[in-house]
Amino acid sequence: MLVLLLGAGPASYAASGAGAQAGIIFRIDADQIVESSSLAVSTVHRGFAYTTNDSGDGPYVYMLDRQGRLVGTTTLSGVTPVDIEAISAGRDGSLVVADIGDNSGTRDSVVVYKIPQPSTGDHTVTPTALTLHYADGPRNAESMIYDPASGRVLVVSKLIIGAKIYRTPKDAFSRDSAMLRPVADAPMMATDASLLPEHHAIVVRTYLDAVVYHYPGLTSWTDLELPAQEQGESIAWVPGGKKVWVGSEGVDSPVWSVPLPDLSGPLDAASGPRAEAPAVPAPSGGSGPPDGAAMASPPRVHQPSSIVRVGTSAGAVAALVGVVVLLSRPRRNRAGD
Repeated sequence: MLVLLLGAGPASYAASGAGAQAGIIFRIDADQIVESSSLAVSTVHRGFAYTTNDSGDGPYVYMLDRQGRLVGTTTLSGVTPVDIEAISAGRDGSLVVADIGDNSGTRDSVVVYKIPQPSTGDHTVTPTALTLHYADGPRNAESMIYDPASGRVLVVSKLIIGAKIYRTPKDAFSRDSAMLRPVADAPMMATDASLLPEHHAIVVRTYLDAVVYHYPGLTSWTDLELPAQEQGESIAWVPGGKKVWVGSEGVDSPVWSVPLPDLSGPLDAASGPRAEAPAVPAPSGGSGPPDGAAMASPPRVHQPSSIVRVGTSAGAVAALVGVVVLLSRPRRNRAGD
């Protein structure tokens, strides 16, 4: 049964399993941050995290301490962003900032920027820029992952129907531009994603919950319950831990710590870790240089769970549209069924 709990603020969170151990670790306490659309935990500066505002802000990356206080602002020199939606902190000490938002679906290209993970204090840095083109035309997206081991950038489109995980060639930042090709199906209305390098996995969140995928194979693995948030926008891997942090937009927005499910079980040959997933053929009319053969069909899509807790916000409206679609679909099998 589908339950809708609508309210002016986040609903209370009550869940079974690992999700029941989730808790708020801090609230973002900074006048400059009112629409936190991204989150990354530093792999260089322990105990600190980064975030960015949604569209309308400048080329800024904000650094937060464990109390949610603003302790540094980094300005990307020479950058005029359209809609920064995601960031990704790599084990190599990099921070990739993704200007990939495209609500109207009209941008001919999007851009991601790579910088060293900033320290506390205010800085101005000149980033390495990478222009990205979708093989199947413009797409709105709010989720991006940078994998420093392969040098690939992954982007997850934000759609109710037909969402995909896209991937660049290896060593993408060694060139000025790269093609994003669809390689797997994605959950509807994805709002962020994160690499889980300790588990050979990635996690993609929506307004409702999250899905864990094997990586680099990109077959769905399991669901991850998330706390109810008025507009859940971000998810970030915590180095050295078996948890992720999740955040949302709004003034004084809370950041939760959420335990990951058990990802220590054996991996079958079809799921990973294994050779990277083949690309999904782009529709006719897709453009760009061939940087990998388009081959087999993607694995099955993992849709959000059937309990919906949303607030009255723009994200809630989008989520409710997704609920209508979800109601019309047969209940999916969960991983392991």
